[in-house]
Amino acid sequence: MKTLVTAAVLFLFAGNAFGIEISWMYVQHRKYETCRQVNRLAFGLIDEKMD
Repeated sequence: MKTLVTAAVLFLFAGNAFGIEISWMYVQHRKYETCRQVNRLAFGLIDEKMD
């Protein structure tokens, strides 16, 4: 039973970590209507104008 609980907790942790990573990737790579792409590096914003 202890092994089953440990496996379930690890599975839930891995699933949550994967979901957070996917969400963060979306935040990093989204494009805005002003035709700028915002890259978040070390919690700083760098705006790059698109040609």
